[in-house]
Amino acid sequence: ACSAGAAVSSLAWVFATRGSTWLIAVDALLSGLLLGGQELAVFTLPLAAAPSERRPLYAATSVMIGGVAYGLASVFAGALADVVSLRTILVAAAVWRLLATVVATGVEDGRPPRRPVGHGVSSART
Repeated sequence: ACSAGAAVSSLAWVFATRGSTWLIAVDALLSGLLLGGQELAVFTLPLAAAPSERRPLYAATSVMIGGVAYGLASVFAGALADVVSLRTILVAAAVWRLLATVVATGVEDGRPPRRPVGHGVSSART
């Protein structure tokens, strides 16, 4: 939910104009909240999925891959800035974030699936 919200909130930069710079303030507030939840999930998922003796390796690998991906994305976006408009880059970033959210929702975290509330509980009617 936090990843999808952060992707959508970043579209505020696309629609911001000189008369609606308040959208940037709204994005800053929402992104601060949403990205905190996303980073917590990104950090805890490898820890939950990894065998206990390999957790440090999984956590380090996750953080390293995230840093490399962020660096490469910055370089490519900078190169694209000479070719396409900034708004196009921002829309593409939002779309990629949404796609990454869809992919990430399919990742198993190593815990057994939760049972729905009320599953296996018989209800007595009077």
